[in-house]
Amino acid sequence: MVSLAECGWIAVYAIGFGLILWLVALISRAGGWHPETARKTAHVSIGLITISFPWVFERWPPVAILGVIAAVGLFLVRRSQRLRKSVGAALHEVDRQTYGEIFFVVAVALVFALADGDRILYLVPILVLTIADAAGALVGTRYGATSYRTLTGSKSAEGSVTVFFASFLAAHIPLLLFSDLSRSATLLAAFTLALLVALFEAIAFNGLDNLFIPLGGWFALSRFMELGDDELLFRFLVLVAVLSLVIFARSRSSLDGSAMLGAALLGFAVWVLGGWLYFLPLLLYFASHLLETPRVRRAQEKAQRGRRGHDLRAIFSVAATSLLWVGLAAAFPQRDFVVAHALKVAFHIAVGNFGTLAVLRPTW
Repeated sequence: MVSLAECGWIAVYAIGFGLILWLVALISRAGGWHPETARKTAHVSIGLITISFPWVFERWPPVAILGVIAAVGLFLVRRSQRLRKSVGAALHEVDRQTYGEIFFVVAVALVFALADGDRILYLVPILVLTIADAAGALVGTRYGATSYRTLTGSKSAEGSVTVFFASFLAAHIPLLLFSDLSRSATLLAAFTLALLVALFEAIAFNGLDNLFIPLGGWFALSRFMELGDDELLFRFLVLVAVLSLVIFARSRSSLDGSAMLGAALLGFAVWVLGGWLYFLPLLLYFASHLLETPRVRRAQEKAQRGRRGHDLRAIFSVAATSLLWVGLAAAFPQRDFVVAHALKVAFHIAVGNFGTLAVLRPTW
């Protein structure tokens, strides 16, 4: 049951969120703001208010109820032309399809429940989402000059770098002030989390970064809090090594920008959850891909068919089953799923090689 006091706070927050959207829409129109600026102003304003939840609510049901109310309200705003042009003007004038505002509400409710009263595990992911996502979007919109392809368009390298630095500050300051981690552990945890957030943001589409960033941030931080300095340093170095590998191999790969970053994220997740025995088959698969891609490109150019690339869906197809096996390995450490995972990767390599043969030997 929800108490009368909790009902009062739910009403206060719900009315407050609506007023913020209305005020931002009013001010942005009067000031001629860019649609992205208006959307991110609303994003930051509401995000900063939700940070107060752990000090107001002691249980997750009131936050869940508030999330349902907010999600229903946002859905009605999205469906009503009149509401879109008034209250929803701060959200729906951007020139792209996004459901980020609804994912934001869902993420806040889920992270609050998962944090289970731990204020740091709630504060850091939501603060990172609030600050880093908005900073990256605004910098990328105004100053983005170097772009890379994503599943639904493109993003800027400048925006991604901004996401990294903003995430580092949003994570490092609360961890330094309110956690029991040592100074070195705080730095390592913040750097690793910032890199992961930048990768999550790079592969997200249709507003899914509002879901990927806080949930991924909670998952990573909940594990970092239990590790010592040496283990945190090892994870940071592994992430840097995997990311460096895919960046330096970019010219030999047919994967687009977000797919390459997705490959780095997948490799790190498999290493951390399963260990090097699970990572090795994926590394061999990536090496095979790098060896075959130049041959395929030459054959395509010779046949005057142009180059064909691969987007993030290629990584999703590998991740779907790889994460299943390493997840089982993490959940049941007494069982060994290495052979099953290796056979799965071997199947992917076989499929990829048949595709290569179709280009190199079309008469076969």
